[in-house]
Amino acid sequence: MNIRNFDLNLLVIFKELFETSSVSQSAVNLGLSQPAVSHALNRLRQSFDDELFVRTGRNLTPTHKGRTLGSVIGNHIRSLEESLFKDEIWDEKEADITFTIQGTSYDASIWFPQFMEQLKIEAPTVKTHFRGIVIEDYLDRMIRAEVDLSFAGNLDGFPNFTVETLGEWDMCVIANKSNRNFKKKMSLDSYLMANHVLYTPTEKPGSEVDTLLKQQGKQRNIVVQTSYLSSIPAIVVKRDCLAIVPRFFAEAVKSFYPIKLLELPLDIPAFRHQMVWHKSQDHAKAQMWLRGYIRTNYLSWMKS
Repeated sequence: MNIRNFDLNLLVIFKELFETSSVSQSAVNLGLSQPAVSHALNRLRQSFDDELFVRTGRNLTPTHKGRTLGSVIGNHIRSLEESLFKDEIWDEKEADITFTIQGTSYDASIWFPQFMEQLKIEAPTVKTHFRGIVIEDYLDRMIRAEVDLSFAGNLDGFPNFTVETLGEWDMCVIANKSNRNFKKKMSLDSYLMANHVLYTPTEKPGSEVDTLLKQQGKQRNIVVQTSYLSSIPAIVVKRDCLAIVPRFFAEAVKSFYPIKLLELPLDIPAFRHQMVWHKSQDHAKAQMWLRGYIRTNYLSWMKS
């Protein structure tokens, strides 16, 4: 017998007959008529070339073949019902799962350590794999389910992906504290005369600042490019450069480096910090918990 030619609905009826030993009770349980159940039993007998059940008084007694099939079919149908229709159980205290998160050095150095510290208490058995961003493979990794959740900045929407902004952060310029040529409020011309550090979190060339300057027919002198945000204050001091960074980051590191915070000489949008996921993960319990956990604690992590 080829299973492609077999009506699998008959197995559900067989399970009821095996468990109730009654055509009439099986019909009630399944919401079918007695003739419909009797017809199904005849089809089962033809398919398996066996009586399967013989009548003993008012009850049905399974044949040897019927008893053999009964345990197998019953177990498989219960397993299918549990897998298909039972709610996914999620308990972060005991979950044995590894979340793969994709982000930049900004994420790795700013909020991820606080996330790890708190996760040790809230979800001690959860493991995390943090991966850097390969811009050409950014979306495909999520489509292939290699990455559960990604982080980005200033992205617009993509089809079949959700982009959620966690926070918006003003930008500022940082400079060597000892350089008196760099004033708190500087003109654009003074800004362009300096050397600059460019933060490229995804290693993608260019930036919003350089695009804006190009539109005005201007250009700055970039002497260092780095994808590591945490390295920028030291570079600014050592090379006597300027760098544009999120203001909260500058405030957090100014006690560790001899830097000063300056106002931007041009109008650039705030940095929108975002998390991104594929819509196939919308209703996965574990991923829903992960996103909610980050969403709830994000601001406190950023301020710590």
